[in-house]
Amino acid sequence: MAKKQTKVSVNKIEKISETNKIDVEEIAFRIGEETIEVEVKKYLTLKDRGQLVTDIADAVFIEGSYAPYMLSFAYKYYILSYFTNISLPKDPEKINDFI
Repeated sequence: MAKKQTKVSVNKIEKISETNKIDVEEIAFRIGEETIEVEVKKYLTLKDRGQLVTDIADAVFIEGSYAPYMLSFAYKYYILSYFTNISLPKDPEKINDFI
């Protein structure tokens, strides 16, 4: 006789995932005598994920026209912006050199 399958509730799964969840990881870089700690988020909220996609999509359309050359730049820029505590420069050329 087949064993009856029991269902696992979402509450139990949430308890498991909460014990294993690390929201932010710090990565240390040593440059000479200075140590720089970069925070990297492992997850975004649903709202932030939606805004990330919107920001990337908006960046590749300039005055209503698709600008495919902007996709890689926008993707890298917004990934760094949303997932890290890195303060990016305002000048697009400096950002381009950085990413």
